[in-house]
Parts: sequence; structure tokens; C-alpha cells
Amino acid sequence: PSTTYQYSMLSEPKTTRTFYQGVRQTVRLLVFNSTKPLRWMTGLGILGSFMAFVFAIYSLLIRFFKDNVIEGWTSTILFMSVFFMLIFTILAFLGEYIGRLLDDRSEQQDYNVNYESSSSIMFQEERINVLSESENKT
Repeated sequence: PSTTYQYSMLSEPKTTRTFYQGVRQTVRLLVFNSTKPLRWMTGLGILGSFMAFVFAIYSLLIRFFKDNVIEGWTSTILFMSVFFMLIFTILAFLGEYIGRLLDDRSEQQDYNVNYESSSSIMFQEERINVLSESENKT
């Protein structure tokens, strides 16, 4: 059963926000309440890793098919591409890991307790946040 409670809203003083405060609050809400930015960065990390791999293959193909390649260019590009691929892959994994930590740490409750008549683990009854009696005694 459900019940309707009537209440009147208290008027809060109207405060105006500056543009900076609005952007700051939006970024805070987006970053701390969502894993979407981390998923975007993970996707960018994977894309960057793939692009570094493609560029490494390109540098090898240029070396094999052209005769007038500057000495050391292929090895430098190959070296840099492999390291950038490694860095982007590590950043993608770190983004996923932080996203999982954020999901585990979120303060959202899985369920709410409406009524609990007794508990075998409660030692201090003044700390309980449930009702001691049911509201509808039917």
C-alpha cells in the first residue's frame, strides 16, 4: 500500500550562477557520476594504439619500396610507434580500471529497506534507519 503526504515547498533564496560556476558544476557531475568520459578516452586510446600500429607498418613499407629514405627514419618511426602503441594501450586499460572503480564506489543504493522488525546484526538500536513499527497496521 502507498500513502500520499501533503507538504508545502519552502522557497529557497534564488541564487544566480556565473558561467564559470555552471561549467564547473557540469564537469563535476559528468566526471564523478558517469563512466562515459572514461569510455570515450578508452576508445580514443584504442584508436591511437591502432593508428600507431598502422604508422609503424607504413614506415616499414616505405623503407622496402623506396630507395631514397633518410637513414634512421624507419627505425625512429618504428621505435616511436611501438612505444606510443604501448602507452595508448596502457591508458586504455587504466581508463577501464578507473571506470570499474567508479562504478563500485558509486553511492547509489541497490535497494531501500522499508521495514525491518528485527535484526540479528544490529547492536545499537538508535542507529537504525528503519521504522520500529509498520505505518499501516493491517
